[in-house]
Amino acid sequence: MERIQYISNAIGYEPPVVSRVSPQMVQATGTVTLTIEGKNFGTAGGNRSAVLDGGSGAKSIIKCNPLVYVGDTQLKCTLTTKGTQTLKGTVLVTVGTDGQGGAQQSKPSEATNVATLPEEVELQATLSTDIATIPQGSAERVQFIASFKDNLVAALSGVTASQIQVTSVLAGSVVVAFVIRPNPDSIASLTPAQIAADFAAQAANPTSALRTGSVTGGISGVVVPPWVEEAAAAAGATATATAEPSYFTLCAPRSYTAFDMETCYDCCALKCETGPEIPAVGGVPVLAGYRAQVCQNQCLNHCGYNIPISTLAGMA
Repeated sequence: MERIQYISNAIGYEPPVVSRVSPQMVQATGTVTLTIEGKNFGTAGGNRSAVLDGGSGAKSIIKCNPLVYVGDTQLKCTLTTKGTQTLKGTVLVTVGTDGQGGAQQSKPSEATNVATLPEEVELQATLSTDIATIPQGSAERVQFIASFKDNLVAALSGVTASQIQVTSVLAGSVVVAFVIRPNPDSIASLTPAQIAADFAAQAANPTSALRTGSVTGGISGVVVPPWVEEAAAAAGATATATAEPSYFTLCAPRSYTAFDMETCYDCCALKCETGPEIPAVGGVPVLAGYRAQVCQNQCLNHCGYNIPISTLAGMA
């Protein structure tokens, strides 16, 4: 039986709730399959649909086709771009129809956003190690690479071992070429450019965590692409976020009536999108291209739009 709720003697579906979309970072165009997790997705025979809403009109909306029902808490959504569409926006799930209990749509949140994967970065580190001690194909070479990656993970914020791919280990003393790949699982992750900028800064600091690693402590030089510093700055690598941003403190709902909530949202979104403070997700400042979307989601929640109607009734 479909979940139902009774409102003024009418029957309607409980609104679907999307709690997680994976992966969150995807290629810009083409075809990708997302896993949508949450609740109230109905039964196998129920009516439902899902889209990726790019936020710029009907042409930016991409329908899930097919949308595969896994269960009441999980769906599989395949998205394919056409023309100028890109795989960037908010995933929205609708359960029911106007003629069948009333259509109910999920609310946007930070967890429902999908963004384009940032560019990976190729780096190079020269280490004062005798390459003869780590011959190719040896257990010593395997351990050297593993320790090198472990040192990077320990020293650099926001990078995981799965994002680091060592592409070559050459003589001279030892030159390690490696790639920092983007993390597809979270929009909040640091970009490869931000991680590379941190790597370069720590390599130049003899007291840094990188320079005290068991392997990376021997770094005598690094090669970083010239565009990394600019890209990292554009991504907000040097930006900071306060615990309570001013666009929250200056724009609080006086009450939870529709008028005051709307006034709060208009104020909050404007100050967030145009003010000096860069909004953050998980403590990490967002990329410039996603600022408006994150501001809108944060301000919707701040101004009470995520509070159940039954609860709002007692708060207004």
